Amino acid sequence: MAETPLRHENYQMSEEFTRENMSQRTAQGMADFLLPHLRAGMRLLECGCGQGTVTIDLAELVAPGEVVGIDLREGDLDRARALAAQRGLSNVSFQTASIYTLPFPAGSFDAVFASAVFMHLGDQLAALQEMRRVLKPGGIAGLSDPAFHQYLRYPTNPALEAWDPLPFRTIAHHGGRPYYGASQRELLRAAGFTRAEGQARALTFGTMEATRRKAQGDLARLRDTVSPVALAEGWASQAELDAMAEALRAWGEHPDALYTGLVCCALAWA
Repeated sequence: MAETPLRHENYQMSEEFTRENMSQRTAQGMADFLLPHLRAGMRLLECGCGQGTVTIDLAELVAPGEVVGIDLREGDLDRARALAAQRGLSNVSFQTASIYTLPFPAGSFDAVFASAVFMHLGDQLAALQEMRRVLKPGGIAGLSDPAFHQYLRYPTNPALEAWDPLPFRTIAHHGGRPYYGASQRELLRAAGFTRAEGQARALTFGTMEATRRKAQGDLARLRDTVSPVALAEGWASQAELDAMAEALRAWGEHPDALYTGLVCCALAWA
């Protein structure tokens, strides 16, 4: 029997981080490894859809098939509905739901996708079993999570080196398992999938626009989600956190800035 999800688990990002970063996601950028396996007419579920940018791209790809996006934050879902209406799509819908208790009958979908969700979960096996439950026999699941603890940053300094592990440490503090990426295939097989394939790819921020956007997103995370925990747990002083913030601002504007982190992806068949 699966473990009970950790009660202090918290995988909701700050509003500003979501607006500045998650709203920029596309299906090509986040689900490229899944796209060759999709076809028109498929019914697809995205878990942790946020503001729906990837979900809506997927809806265009599988039309006239139906796509459903679920998330826990109603404000993000409202933005997703507005974006779908703006793009004139009628084959996509959004609803509040937990990945642990998907409100769909068994065998409801041809494909299920989750990106940047599982690293925040305390009971990843239970969530994968639920994803498999709603897949039709032979259906496909796509899973993607950043493994940015394996990264390259240039230029760097002690303040940035102190910052880089803190988001992952905070996720773990809230009940997540941010270093799980290499074990995706093992977890998928344990959840009952018949076959799984894994890969890792680099996600690079290497233009002024991209590094500035990453720095702004990191500043939002530092302020809204990392700093309260770091101060309470004694991981850093306010002065040290202020130094990290200043270093991030300067790095985001540096003409030679570069950041590359790994993303672990997996495909599995029910």
